[in-house]
Amino acid sequence: MKQIISHGTVFNLAFAFYALVGQAILLVSVKSVFFNEQSNIFLGILIFAVLIAEVLGLAWKLPQVYARATKKSEEASWVMIVWFAHMIVGMILSMLAFQAVGLDHDLNQTAFIIIMLLSVVRELVILVIVSSSEPAKIEKPPKELAADIMLLVFACVAYTAVWEAMSSDLAGLYRQNPAGEATVSLIIMTILFVMFFFPTRLSYLIEDWLFIKTKRDKFWWYVSLVLAVLAGISPMII
Repeated sequence: MKQIISHGTVFNLAFAFYALVGQAILLVSVKSVFFNEQSNIFLGILIFAVLIAEVLGLAWKLPQVYARATKKSEEASWVMIVWFAHMIVGMILSMLAFQAVGLDHDLNQTAFIIIMLLSVVRELVILVIVSSSEPAKIEKPPKELAADIMLLVFACVAYTAVWEAMSSDLAGLYRQNPAGEATVSLIIMTILFVMFFFPTRLSYLIEDWLFIKTKRDKFWWYVSLVLAVLAGISPMII
């Protein structure tokens, strides 16, 4: 049965909802670690958990995506670019989780190196999953739904922990600038946000590439993307 709305569009809308109303509590914890160098075991465990969950989600979802595809994907060139940006996001998350559990990279150098190496291994595993996933027998919806939930949670945590925490201090500068400079700054930040957002929805980029073909699907995809981007940069302008 044909989907009424694409998975990528649903992802964009769900992310927009989180960015607008669901991130406040997590942001407080992230800022306490990021700027005040406080430990937060719960936050550290949460970040490590979503880093693992994303790998599992990709391993479950992409074979299902390829199984539904009617043609072979030819996305390899741009996937490498998105994957590289994804690696940067993953390593920042790993460093934040390391700090959140109360460890210091100067005092715990061995542990820090191990975490960074594991982060690189994680990204290589993701690259293998993305590049070589073979079509699988189409499973019942609950398995892919579980994968979708894991991937969405990863994107939401990454947004708050990486993008929102790092860009929050720029919001004040944006509001203080003259209108012309503020507009230029907003355009630049929008471009940077898209460069951050796309890697966090890596599997959906592939799915969108393979399945969004009709004008109707493209229209709703662009609408949902605009909403996600506006919601993502909203802390800077509200």
